[in-house]
Amino acid sequence: MPGSPCDVLHANTVELLNGHPQGLWRQGNVLVSLRSLDLIAVLDLQGHAVRWFWGPGGELSGQHQPSARPGRTVLVFDNGQSAGRSRVLEID
Repeated sequence: MPGSPCDVLHANTVELLNGHPQGLWRQGNVLVSLRSLDLIAVLDLQGHAVRWFWGPGGELSGQHQPSARPGRTVLVFDNGQSAGRSRVLEID
């Protein structure tokens, strides 16, 4: 509704990262979850760049709480709204 508050992106996670072993992201980059876009991404705030992203195109649906795990993977809870089921994914 015009004039009503809204949350277009629904950013539900922001995590400050350690460096990725293969250099995919650097120390101090930020992992974000944009639930309304079905997207998780690593942002380089210093360089104004997207270092990595995943999820759009049917991979995710209403996800929450991605977390970079020690090593090189990202763990994420996918609500699976479009599929009618929830799941936990580990992305390598």
